Amino acid sequence: MPPVDHFPSTHATWIDAQLTVIDEAGDGATAANAAFRSLARHLMDRYREPLRAYVLGSALREAGDPDDLVAGFFAHFLAAPNSLLRWRSSGMQLRRWLMNGMAFHCRTLRSDAARYRERGSLDALSAAGAEPAHESGGAQAFERAWALQLVNEAHRATHAE
Repeated sequence: MPPVDHFPSTHATWIDAQLTVIDEAGDGATAANAAFRSLARHLMDRYREPLRAYVLGSALREAGDPDDLVAGFFAHFLAAPNSLLRWRSSGMQLRRWLMNGMAFHCRTLRSDAARYRERGSLDALSAAGAEPAHESGGAQAFERAWALQLVNEAHRATHAE
């Protein structure tokens, strides 16, 4: 009988294993694509609400609809697997990396809107207000939503057992 691992892997271990498959298999490999899709789905499921709370609790909310901003961020961030490989080599906590990425995404949208305004082109983003900045309220809202997500997942797993 194989040994039983009484200490299951953490999400960080699972994420690292998926990134190792992506990194070692290379672009276009079936295993890399499957690992990337699984990892992208996991990140969106786990961090959608915390990022939404971060947007709502900071000046980023002025950049647009929170759901649209988070969806756009994930679409941009997850457009290439190397974005996650860059995170792994950064040594930062994933949630901090995602919060920084969300803020950068909104600043990029603001810059694009300013460029469109300068060229005389109007769009929905050009009506937005001042430059977003990190606010402790947004970070606190993110941390609360993230913690609530973890507690809910633990409760579901415990209840299922």
